Amino acid sequence: MKKIDNNTLSIILIIVIFISILITWDGMMRLQGIIGAATGLGYVNVTVNETVGITMVTNTVNFTSTLPGVSKTTYIATDITSGPFNITNDGTVDINITITDTETLFSSANLNRDIHYLYNVTLAQKNTAVYDCSLNMTLGLKFTPVTSISGWRAFPVSGAETPICGLNYTDGADSVTININITVPNDESSGTKAARVTFTSVATTP
Repeated sequence: MKKIDNNTLSIILIIVIFISILITWDGMMRLQGIIGAATGLGYVNVTVNETVGITMVTNTVNFTSTLPGVSKTTYIATDITSGPFNITNDGTVDINITITDTETLFSSANLNRDIHYLYNVTLAQKNTAVYDCSLNMTLGLKFTPVTSISGWRAFPVSGAETPICGLNYTDGADSVTININITVPNDESSGTKAARVTFTSVATTP
């Protein structure tokens, strides 16, 4: 049996190492090619539909008992047992809110809504974009946000009016308060008086 000298052994080891490197390099290239072929981008898409809706957190105004000629307002806590109205925009778009009142609170022949049955819109949160639509509804213009609609407004005798424009849908800036002011006519009969008010929301036209 022949002995392999050191030089021959060194050459064989170098050849083996070189072949091993080539095999490893080839394997890495093949693996890289496989990984590259499997790489891709994924996307998730969803369309959120427009929703319009309101919630009345407080939907009843109940004044305490009173007498003819006496005024009551929801601004004064002792005048009410519940109220004022509170409306929240629960939709996904800004809205306008229309008020309709087809019933008469008092039955007196001398009823004057400009004196006896009034309402006022007040922002429930600061910086809420609420506009008085009645300033120019025909042009659909938005006006400078207000902290309240100036003075009291008589409930509409018939039909509807839209005192709230552009009520935001963002939480924390999506509510308004409807305060009520009544003065009992001097010749009003005794008994429980009631009227129903309808609030209707529609998406604000851009």
